[in-house]
Amino acid sequence: MPATTASASAKLILLGEHAVVYGHPAIAIPFSDLRLHVSIEPAILAKPGTLRIISHDLNMDLLFEDMSQDEPIKQMIILLLHFLGVKNPPTCTLRVRSEIPLGAGFGSSAALSVGILRALSAFLGHPLNEKELVDLSYQSDQFIHGRLSGIDTTVISLEQAIYYQRGHSVESVKPLNSLHFVVADSGARTPTAQSIAYLAGHYEKEKDKTKSKLDAIEEQVKIAKRAMRIGDRHMLGAAMNANQSLLADLGLSCPELGMLVNASREAGALGAKLSGGGQGGAMIALVEERNLLTVREALIEAGAKAVWTTSLPATQIKAV
Repeated sequence: MPATTASASAKLILLGEHAVVYGHPAIAIPFSDLRLHVSIEPAILAKPGTLRIISHDLNMDLLFEDMSQDEPIKQMIILLLHFLGVKNPPTCTLRVRSEIPLGAGFGSSAALSVGILRALSAFLGHPLNEKELVDLSYQSDQFIHGRLSGIDTTVISLEQAIYYQRGHSVESVKPLNSLHFVVADSGARTPTAQSIAYLAGHYEKEKDKTKSKLDAIEEQVKIAKRAMRIGDRHMLGAAMNANQSLLADLGLSCPELGMLVNASREAGALGAKLSGGGQGGAMIALVEERNLLTVREALIEAGAKAVWTTSLPATQIKAV
């Protein structure tokens, strides 16, 4: 088997995070500037079936056979081997290198699932098609987070902007005009599983009130989809701002994110909100191209731990 390489992008939730777990739609875009890389090399002199996994980012250097059964990477590999009908792991060394910050809302675990499945299936001579990759990476990511909507693994597998609602066909979202964003890491961290569990508890205690806010988030997602398709950046920014207010009302923001959101708006952003699990992690601001540097500098001054700029060109997206 020849050496194989593959990669997977990070992702950004533009609108609709958390509500999407409860069956509402959301819009996600690939964050192609940040990537996870997987390389696989045959281990010519090793005992047959010896699979070694190395990742300095995950502080891991283990043999497949020595990994605990509840280790997510082991479960991903078992899932793929079972799907392909392969009885024994290949004799190789699998290396993972990631540029994606952990726990920041960029889909690091989904990228790990997509990257490993994409690389290992190709190494085994049975590369997964898009549907297989979407389905298997969703199952794999559940090993890490439990209850999920599937939006992270879908947008990363397809690497295109999508309008996603569980149980419905995925729609591509092709903006009429290019969109420019500034993305910042707040430095605060809450595991996605924890913020999902927090909202689930909130939903159980105050079902009607919580459901009303989730319904309101859905309306903003629909407005945002229309705004992207007709090229109205101000409409999109207003929808992002409204979505942020609803997420904050649900207890899913935090002081660090609030400071960055406010700083970006004061610097001229058309809209700004948290992106991902919330209660820490990342935020995203929609910015006119001429204001990218101004907003970036404002976020750094406001205490962002890292800041990136990224764009979604109108011509980037292919049909699903």
